Amino acid sequence: MLDILVQLFQNPMAFVVILIEFVLGLSLGYVSIKALKYILALVAVLVAGALLNIWSLGLSLEVLVGRFGEYAFRVKDLMVGLAGAIGLLTLGPVTIGFIVGVVVAAVKGK
Repeated sequence: MLDILVQLFQNPMAFVVILIEFVLGLSLGYVSIKALKYILALVAVLVAGALLNIWSLGLSLEVLVGRFGEYAFRVKDLMVGLAGAIGLLTLGPVTIGFIVGVVVAAVKGK
């Protein structure tokens, strides 16, 4: 871990890239928490519409969940492989920045 940090500070381009990724994650988290109520309302409307469509087609919810369960297992393997291919250096700064942005927006909103 210490070797990675030493190499990071020796390479200014990598340091700047990670800093920019952190700031992007920070802004994403901050804006996301501000827009959370609108996003939740949008999701609620979409779920209600989907449930009404299922009901109008006469499908049961159990059949639908069973079908999506098969697809979820396929997507899970793909997502795990994609996360490994992208790597922690790409996902780490943005994720940490996102979490910090969410915390800052939540604290500032109170």
